[in-house]
Amino acid sequence: MKKIICSFLFILALSSCNNDDNITLQQENTVENTIKGKWFFYGEEELDANGNVEAFWDLSEKECNSGFIIFKENYLKDEEHADPNEACEKFDVPGIWKYEKPTNILTIIDEEDGYIVKGTIITINENELRIKLTQQGDDTDFEDWNTHMIFKRRL
Repeated sequence: MKKIICSFLFILALSSCNNDDNITLQQENTVENTIKGKWFFYGEEELDANGNVEAFWDLSEKECNSGFIIFKENYLKDEEHADPNEACEKFDVPGIWKYEKPTNILTIIDEEDGYIVKGTIITINENELRIKLTQQGDDTDFEDWNTHMIFKRRL
């Protein structure tokens, strides 16, 4: 009798855990889900052929507690920036974003002027998002460059 009950429980456990659709869906959306949320602009760096940083531009606006982008549901985005020279007056930049899984490309487009930032995701985790730029505004000549834009969850 114990063998029958154990066999029944084993079969029940297997059938209740066999929901591959949910597992596949979660795996497919992992990068996209990690992108969503608030990211602070941290920096832009240019690397040499050996991967060493040749130049670094600080993009953070720590003084004004600004300089962030929020990747929202439905591929909408909001950005906030402030100018320390103008009493930290803040301005918003709404727009859209998209992630192309097959090419691992993140595209960010400003609503007002259509300004585009596009790049291949190099690193994405809970703390850092790093993209290798392939387009910034009208400049698409990044083929010979190794320029990364870096976002952080916290500064």
